[in-house]
Amino acid sequence: MTEYREARPEDLGAILELCWEMHSETDYSKFELDRGRAAEFVGRMMESGYAGIAVEGDEVVGVLLGGVMPFWFSEQLQGCELLFYVRESSRGGFVGKRMVEGFKAWCELRGAVRTVLALSSGGDIDRKGRFLERIGFEPIGGLYARDLV
Repeated sequence: MTEYREARPEDLGAILELCWEMHSETDYSKFELDRGRAAEFVGRMMESGYAGIAVEGDEVVGVLLGGVMPFWFSEQLQGCELLFYVRESSRGGFVGKRMVEGFKAWCELRGAVRTVLALSSGGDIDRKGRFLERIGFEPIGGLYARDLV
């Protein structure tokens, strides 16, 4: 049985291990991984943003970090995902869907009128996009990157 909940301080180590795994699977793996900086970021999200996790047994298998902020043109709020990862062995079921639903509900409770998830880490963008569309999200643009080093 999978448990979905907001992260607790004692979950930090397991979340970071999952983050290292995620980093190795993404287009960002070619860039330096500063574990201290990453730990500070995750800790800040746990304190002042959203840090949702999926736990199977005693193992953290998914993490979603995000927050709520105003649009640049309005006082209305939007929820923005900053990091979303589900371990490969837990993909293909409902883990990702349930994690997104938890984040969306958290955003709504804080007055957000929109929730935004990004596909910005490379990989199978088409598969990830189909997943988001199946659970009710619509594409509104795209991300483009150019390495400078």
